[in-house]
Amino acid sequence: RPVARDFAGAIERAPITKPRNGWQRIATISDVLPGDVFAWRRPRGLPSKNTGHVGFVVDRPRPVEGMPGAWAVQIVDSTSSYHQDDTRSDDVDGGFGIGTLVFLTDETGRATSYGWSGTRSEWYIVTPIVFGRVSR
Repeated sequence: RPVARDFAGAIERAPITKPRNGWQRIATISDVLPGDVFAWRRPRGLPSKNTGHVGFVVDRPRPVEGMPGAWAVQIVDSTSSYHQDDTRSDDVDGGFGIGTLVFLTDETGRATSYGWSGTRSEWYIVTPIVFGRVSR
């Protein structure tokens, strides 16, 4: 079964200029569109049985006021840990839902870390994050 690290690897290997093997990598967060896929590998030292995380972008990323290089992104995924503005029911242990993450970017616009709880995140996890567009 495909897992997050597989999606991250496929997107990392995809070219930016044109699609290949069903993927086109998106170079900067400002170019991300609804329907694009995001993925990251679990950082070393982070306790989890998961290989990382993967989901879909629901709405265009928007800059976070007062936080240079931070972008709030409404996403859809499957998880047991809730995000900001999460649509998952409190009486269900996770599953499919919509929520908000915050991605921090470097000076080139590449995502370098994420805040699981959106703009309410108290910390950010540093790990390479990739965005890709499915071309088939």
